[in-house]
Amino acid sequence: MLQRPDSIAQNTLERYTSSPVQDFGNYILLANFRHYVHSFSEKFRGETASGTWAAAHSSAEDMTIIDYGIGSPMAGLVMDVLSYTDPKAVIMLGLCGGLDAYLDVGGYVVPTASIRDEGTSVHYLPPTVPALPSLNVNAAICQVLEEKQVAYRSGIMKTTDY
Repeated sequence: MLQRPDSIAQNTLERYTSSPVQDFGNYILLANFRHYVHSFSEKFRGETASGTWAAAHSSAEDMTIIDYGIGSPMAGLVMDVLSYTDPKAVIMLGLCGGLDAYLDVGGYVVPTASIRDEGTSVHYLPPTVPALPSLNVNAAICQVLEEKQVAYRSGIMKTTDY
């Protein structure tokens, strides 16, 4: 018997995170550092589960954080399976290298677009189309950073395989 795509996605999400799908909040943070999951768990007193991906959930905040590792193929997989949970927002917390001298190590950068130069996203959009974030989510992030008087930069990113 063939499984439906939503069943496959749910099974994959549960298997990779060791978490039942009903534990996932409507707001998802993606990370590629395990310590983000531990910090989230401590701050929100969330349950942590580890499979191939580490995850922590806060039902009080209606939020989940997942450390999926690194790489465009894993990012594509995690977004594909999460799409079947119909999240309200997904934000990637991570790192990037900077080419401009005005960027400080540890500084915040809010992307306005991304030039896609890796091997996965070409399967979703033509290479000439940049990846664009949600304007509403970006505006909310910038508003919170400004309210908390946290300095940040915004600009165009570039994804690579190297």
